[in-house]
Amino acid sequence: MKIIKRLMDGLFSPGKIYYYKDDKKILTTIYFFILVLIYAIPMTIGVVFSSNLSTNFMEEVRTAFQMSEVIPYKIENNKLTYISDGENIEKSYYVISTTNYDIYFSLSKTLPDTVNRASGFSITKTRILFTIDGVYEYRNYPTLLVTYDKYNLNGIDFSKAKENDYKYWENIFTNLSSIINTYKNQTMWITIVSLVLISSGGLALLSLIVTIFGRFSKGNTLKFSKYWQMSIYLVTPMVFGELFATLYSMQVFYYIGLIMTLIYSMTFNQVCGKGDI
Repeated sequence: MKIIKRLMDGLFSPGKIYYYKDDKKILTTIYFFILVLIYAIPMTIGVVFSSNLSTNFMEEVRTAFQMSEVIPYKIENNKLTYISDGENIEKSYYVISTTNYDIYFSLSKTLPDTVNRASGFSITKTRILFTIDGVYEYRNYPTLLVTYDKYNLNGIDFSKAKENDYKYWENIFTNLSSIINTYKNQTMWITIVSLVLISSGGLALLSLIVTIFGRFSKGNTLKFSKYWQMSIYLVTPMVFGELFATLYSMQVFYYIGLIMTLIYSMTFNQVCGKGDI
């Protein structure tokens, strides 16, 4: 009940937060981690339920292949094989770019350094590498996702991707969905823990900023550590603003939460100036 009351006051009654100045640190710590979980909920949901390929995504991938140069590779005997037409010289890699993925094709498991410095490269994109023995996620080094013998990948000819063949693309997307599911299952818990840690750091930094803003305001005599403890309650509107902004894809909620946090901080400072500290 204490946590719920502080949640309600954090959202609607900033003046009452002053009366929590004597809260035990364990109570504030529990409240902090509840805010962290709330903050991380939308991102966690995105990780858990991101397995299905949307129609827009499939159309984007198909268009990217059809608009790019020919990818002269096919999978046979569970290996990626270069298709030579007797004229073109094989490049070190070929790439297909979509909004969230860069899909590379290369017989080498190590992409050139120029890839990491390429114009327009975004760290928010996932890089997928089709190489000689399987499909890898590629960050600074390749991490194996699946080998070609695990799914029905034999016979896929990427040079035919420019053709608008329904059965061809149905096979591609069926296997791509399986690969993405494998990737998600391998990395889900690491990703969720990372999101929680990032959310904890972000919330702690936000609380520190609110503390610095309020601690040195005129009339405030709370100790720095005590104000930082109280700032955990003060950032509640911003956390919920971020939650709704992510859930409903409307940034206005984030700004509403930010403005409420700033106003609540000023209200809290006024109460501190009148209070018996």
